[in-house]
Amino acid sequence: GWEDTSAAGFAGTPDYVAPETISGLVSVGPGVDVYGFGALAYFLLTGAPPFEGKQVVDVLHDQLHSDAVPIHIRAQDLSAEFGSLVMRCLNKAPGDRPADGVALVEELMRIGRTGAAPRTRGGLELGALS
Repeated sequence: GWEDTSAAGFAGTPDYVAPETISGLVSVGPGVDVYGFGALAYFLLTGAPPFEGKQVVDVLHDQLHSDAVPIHIRAQDLSAEFGSLVMRCLNKAPGDRPADGVALVEELMRIGRTGAAPRTRGGLELGALS
């Protein structure tokens, strides 16, 4: 577990917090939730967070200045379309992510209808998205 982040000027779990929350330079909006979804999906699909470090500051630095390891490298059986959506959710700039939760769900449902969404992962049934 990570230490309390509230003294650092933001509240959140370091593995899932959006870059704009860390920097404090941009007002936060729906993009932070989309980023959080992307980070959680990345973890659930790969078994590793998008950014790893020994200290919280290392993880936060990488979230601001580095790209995550492409998901298809860690989850090779994932469809390109679904993996691309997860990686778009992890874009540094909120405007480069799906606009909000509604837009994200619409994309997930479209991918689910094409059959490109994962149905199982490591023997765990993920359920239908449509």
